[in-house]
Amino acid sequence: MCEGMKKVVVTGASGYLGGRLCDALLRQGYYVKALVRSTSDLSALPSSSEIVYGDITDYTSLLSAFSDCSVVFHLAALVATWHPNPSKFFSLVERFSGRLPGYIGHNKFSFCHIDDVVEGHIGAMIKGQIGESYLLTGENVSFNQIFDMAAVNTNTRKPMFTIPFWVLQTVAVLRHQWEYSCEKAKTELDYNPRSMSEGLAEIAFRVKSNRFRNSKIEAHSSSSMASPSSIHEDQNDATFTAANLPTTTKDSTKSGLTHSLTIKLDEKNFLLWSQQINGVITTHNLHRFVVNPEIPLQFASVNDRLNGKISEEYQKWLFIDQTLFTWLLSTISDSILPRVLHCKHAHEVWDKIHKHFNSVLKSRIRQLRFELKNTKKLARPISEYLLRIKSIINSLIALGEAVSEQEQVNVILDGLPEEFNPFVMMVYSRYDTPTVEDVEGLLMLQEAQFEKFRQELTNPSVSANRTW
Repeated sequence: MCEGMKKVVVTGASGYLGGRLCDALLRQGYYVKALVRSTSDLSALPSSSEIVYGDITDYTSLLSAFSDCSVVFHLAALVATWHPNPSKFFSLVERFSGRLPGYIGHNKFSFCHIDDVVEGHIGAMIKGQIGESYLLTGENVSFNQIFDMAAVNTNTRKPMFTIPFWVLQTVAVLRHQWEYSCEKAKTELDYNPRSMSEGLAEIAFRVKSNRFRNSKIEAHSSSSMASPSSIHEDQNDATFTAANLPTTTKDSTKSGLTHSLTIKLDEKNFLLWSQQINGVITTHNLHRFVVNPEIPLQFASVNDRLNGKISEEYQKWLFIDQTLFTWLLSTISDSILPRVLHCKHAHEVWDKIHKHFNSVLKSRIRQLRFELKNTKKLARPISEYLLRIKSIINSLIALGEAVSEQEQVNVILDGLPEEFNPFVMMVYSRYDTPTVEDVEGLLMLQEAQFEKFRQELTNPSVSANRTW
């Protein structure tokens, strides 16, 4: 032990949480004693930790393990709520793979990411008050909400029905309410757990792929969600190389990309921005970094993870990702930047921007559709009426919303007043389908005839025969 290193002991060190806590403590400079049983599997424990054999039910072994230690992390426990047979639990793989058709109850559970729990334990050691207790939980969500999030993340169907409650009686944990608050930990420990949607997004693309259909990823709601670094991917995938990046120069932007846009993204120019951005990304074959990215494993093996050795494939991917990430930020105006404030990768910026503006565009399209459907001629001239319809249709087309010629004809005819009913019947009774130009021309002619008729009624020509 190096002089000045704080000595800590972790019980249950061979467990999933215990092993990750030992790893985190060692990386932060602590001397770690790992208390394990003689029958424990030590493959996940960092080699630099001191292995101490014992049992929490053996007082003598605890005295030996705790000697010279200033902090004890007590993680060894028997959680009776969870059945020892993993088949009794609903697997996240089942949900992501579409093999679990029904919702399974409305009770809420507190889910948390394993890495957040680890940081929470270290935070309690550093900032926690003696004698106080802290709940290191996360977002409270029901399985219904989880399945809905999973459907969005994996582009799969939501469950089709709800499994009756009497069926759920066979799964004891689902009969209880496991909803907790971690506000105290947030306030006193600066505990900042990620949301359920963030955790699911991290693992969604891995679980969705065929390589992970048979992975044993269990949804243990009282402990944590599966961590991305605990899921191992086939290393035969094509690697990303820096050669895919555009050429850089000393005079280029901070991002290293020489391409500059004529605009910066704001609330009014998304379509133009998107057109220019897609041109650059397509030119350099970078779509795979922003659309459904396949991110290489950060660590090639368990030992590499424990030793902090990042894989070469991940480093190559990260270099390109961060270059693209910085460049994307440089194309966004100050008014939009707050929307991507918490993004760390290019695909996160891409998703945030497109989700926001797709929502805005859908709302605008609905508004224009409503205006188009309810546009009436009323007392306005035909030319003004047609111009109004054309303006709305052009706005829809600019938003990528197609409007067929038949739909345009129907809109024009539907907005005409009753005096045009004979004209409308004439158009619909034609054997051939009239074009928009045909209808507009005929309408202008019809309006001219109406105007002539009105003038004749207003100023009739009077003729009289006189007899002398």
